[in-house]
Amino acid sequence: MAKNILLVVKDVESAKQLSQRLVTLKYHVAGHAQICKQALRMAAQLAPDLILIDIRSDAVVEQIDEASTIRSFGEIPVIFLADCLDNAILNRARMAGASEVLVKPVDDRQLMASIEVALYRQAWEHKIKESEERYALVDQANNDGIWDWNITTGEFYFSP
Repeated sequence: MAKNILLVVKDVESAKQLSQRLVTLKYHVAGHAQICKQALRMAAQLAPDLILIDIRSDAVVEQIDEASTIRSFGEIPVIFLADCLDNAILNRARMAGASEVLVKPVDDRQLMASIEVALYRQAWEHKIKESEERYALVDQANNDGIWDWNITTGEFYFSP
């Protein structure tokens, strides 16, 4: 099944070109927003598997900060496409929860690999979360105490 991708690209022509590339790579473009605030509303309706955000060089900081609200909406992976990349942009993108930051122009193989890795990582994080929830239920149902000692770090864990 094709994965649904929500695009956030201000320039309509660039969005069309990127959309065509994604369709060629066998992805489904669920929708196109021009700004992150619009994408947030669309994400609630469309439930995309991934959000791809084209960051304009004239508004990098603002766009990354806005994108952090999208990431807080749910566990949707976010990939940024940037004109340039420096440590400040990379750190800000990381703090916003970006799965990856790609520097344009991005070839199709790199784009596809980044999308697949982000989706794979999200699937594993979901499985880990489910496993932790099951463990917590077992821990709550158990009348015994559980403890764990990490010999390397010296840290202890004691169940409530």
